[in-house]
Amino acid sequence: MTLARAGVSPEEVVEAWRRDGARLKLKAADIVDLHARGVSPTILDALLDAQELALRIDFDSRLAAQQAVAEQQLAAERARTPVCPAPPYWGPRPYGGWGPGGWWGGATWGW
Repeated sequence: MTLARAGVSPEEVVEAWRRDGARLKLKAADIVDLHARGVSPTILDALLDAQELALRIDFDSRLAAQQAVAEQQLAAERARTPVCPAPPYWGPRPYGGWGPGGWWGGATWGW
């Protein structure tokens, strides 16, 4: 706001804020107060644009970090040796087997 009061053009004020990379958390009451103090609408628009850009950068950074973690987990899962589970002994046995009465030929169920 010091630059605006010093009579610097709105474009120069906006460029100074962009170079500085300052992050402001403005509310509607702050915008109304600044406008009442004589800050030009161009500067207020630039403030809101900078605030929106900062939010987008924050969310993009967070999304990139989450994607990196997900890609690491996926790579670890793909590198893991696949293991075939043992067949259940209580289920169907298509080839038969030995039982209390001798050989069971063909498909059977259970022991």
